[in-house]
Amino acid sequence: IESNIKTELFGAFLVNHREITEEQMTKALSQLHDKGGRLGDVLISEKWVQPARLANLLEEHQRDRFRTLLAWDSGGYSFHEGDDFELDALSAPLHTAQLTTDGLRDLLDTRFLLKVFADFNIAPIRRNKRPNVLLEDLGLTPIEFRAANFLLNDKHLQNAMKHIADAGAERIDALRTAYILLQAGL
Repeated sequence: IESNIKTELFGAFLVNHREITEEQMTKALSQLHDKGGRLGDVLISEKWVQPARLANLLEEHQRDRFRTLLAWDSGGYSFHEGDDFELDALSAPLHTAQLTTDGLRDLLDTRFLLKVFADFNIAPIRRNKRPNVLLEDLGLTPIEFRAANFLLNDKHLQNAMKHIADAGAERIDALRTAYILLQAGL
């Protein structure tokens, strides 16, 4: 996830999270301007950030950036098989399905979900034969996973919601799970 907005750049993220100071950032940028290279290499060579910590910070920064995409007022996102990306050799790939689930879990509120599903109580649930992503790749919580199984194996949302409530899940968990499944093309 790339940006040219200064407040969204990795250096600003590091300063905002108090991993480095403004002065260290200015010095690092000066070195990059003079010698080229990558910000992380400068931070490590100056011993301002340890390599393992840098890898964690890169991942955290990318997760934060990804979540901001889900909060846009306009635009869109979708799941596509094989679109996981690697930050660099220091870190593991970030899985877009998991990131999307995490972001939706944080952003979806009850009012929005009730509005989305208001007319679907008796609508039949049709499972997609060619989903964009597998259920296990979504990173669902145990409660969400149970709700997903009810939703995917029942004929109507109203029936699935009754089974979910009987299993002890909250309505919001079920609606959030239903929305995530819709976005995943399941």
